[in-house]
Amino acid sequence: MTEEQTKEFLKNMISDPLYDQILALPKTDLHCHLDGGLRLETIIELIQKQGIAYPIDKDKIAQMVVKDDMMFQKEKSLVEYLKAFEITSSVMQEPDSLERIAFELCEDAAKENVRYLEIRFAPILHTNKGMTLEEVTKSVLRGMEKVEQEYDIVTGLIICSMRHYVPCGIAENLLKSLPYSTPKEASIYLAMQAAQHTVEMAKQNHHIVGFDLAGGEDGNPARTYEKAFYHVTNGYVPITIHAGEAVGAESIEESVNYLHCKRIGHGTNLYNNKLLLTYFMNERVPMEICLSSNLQTCAELTNFEDHPFKYYLEHRLRTAICTDNRLVSNTTVTKELYIAAKVFNLDLEHIKLIIMHGFNAALYNSYYPESQNAYNGLRRLRNRVEKELNYPDVKTIVSDEYSKKYNG
Repeated sequence: MTEEQTKEFLKNMISDPLYDQILALPKTDLHCHLDGGLRLETIIELIQKQGIAYPIDKDKIAQMVVKDDMMFQKEKSLVEYLKAFEITSSVMQEPDSLERIAFELCEDAAKENVRYLEIRFAPILHTNKGMTLEEVTKSVLRGMEKVEQEYDIVTGLIICSMRHYVPCGIAENLLKSLPYSTPKEASIYLAMQAAQHTVEMAKQNHHIVGFDLAGGEDGNPARTYEKAFYHVTNGYVPITIHAGEAVGAESIEESVNYLHCKRIGHGTNLYNNKLLLTYFMNERVPMEICLSSNLQTCAELTNFEDHPFKYYLEHRLRTAICTDNRLVSNTTVTKELYIAAKVFNLDLEHIKLIIMHGFNAALYNSYYPESQNAYNGLRRLRNRVEKELNYPDVKTIVSDEYSKKYNG
């Protein structure tokens, strides 16, 4: 599909009856970043309210934070894509702002019939004005809990640690107190802080469902953070990892072998390691697939057809379609599922299968007493959705074209 054809089919998407059919289906979003899913109007309002030195103009802010045109650029990278978050995170340094942004993100998802949503974010990135990690996380949780009272949606929160050093409140204070430490050493220490925070918060609130490692993969191998993830594993908090997005399958392999993850975010390069692919098939390891985001950040992908998603589907991998960043990638779950259907020739029964992959891969944990009722509620939701979808028998999707492409 050429650039012009891609733009044309996305332009006509909303008028396609298939789009309305997908919109009406109950859905999940398992990979959705809080700081990538703000409303443009909210950013502008908070910039003005907080006196931040960015233009108070919707079009200018959109040019700075919406990166959907990156999918057509020859020179593209995750580093360039992540520049948008400098702006979004700048307005997310106060409790009321975090609560509002969390509520609005969940509300936007609920309005497209997302029934189960996992938000993820790194609390450390929101400490520039002196908030503690607990204050940051509790602010987000308040927004999530409010939306559950108003909409038919169940939410969970994944706390992220960062692979690379990010200059922010707690991190900068750490380097000042330990003048001989390197940024890499600081990032390892901060990952342990995030791990300890996650386990403690999970004991207090059932919405804490997982721990993640995010940020630049290149030069920041997963095994570096093994101790932090060992702490989380011992705390019985499920783990999902960003891996195989910007580097090869070795990043995914490390995430499985060293960090003991239950799911993988992106995993675009999994097909390069056939033994690992077989492991994912046999163990039913879920993958969080973000089509638009991957096309915007991966230089190897020049169009949607280049994405190995259908190859994974053919090999019976548990693939859940996700947004990654609703604002930055200019997308929704409905849009991502529509792209999958049109590009990879999937019918509505295949889409229902992918949706159920999402419900079956949910990280809502049942390890702490407070979480048991919530976990049972999620199981009831999943069973209700199965009936609502008239869930089909598992289909085998065969395509010699894709098998030859990625096996060759």
